[in-house]
Amino acid sequence: MNEVPMCLTVEALVLFLNLLPPDIVTTGADMITVHAQTGDAVWEADGDIWSLRPSEGQVSQAG
Repeated sequence: MNEVPMCLTVEALVLFLNLLPPDIVTTGADMITVHAQTGDAVWEADGDIWSLRPSEGQVSQAG
């Protein structure tokens, strides 16, 4: 079973990022990385939608 990545609109992603301390966020052309204690969360742009890239070694929670 394929998992669908978490996706956010630009507006929703901006609201989320505004809750975080700016020193843990790195931005690029079409990528935003949140450097969390448990690892990096990488958001990639696909038009007007931003998708969370699955982490390497991420284990599926689907049954």
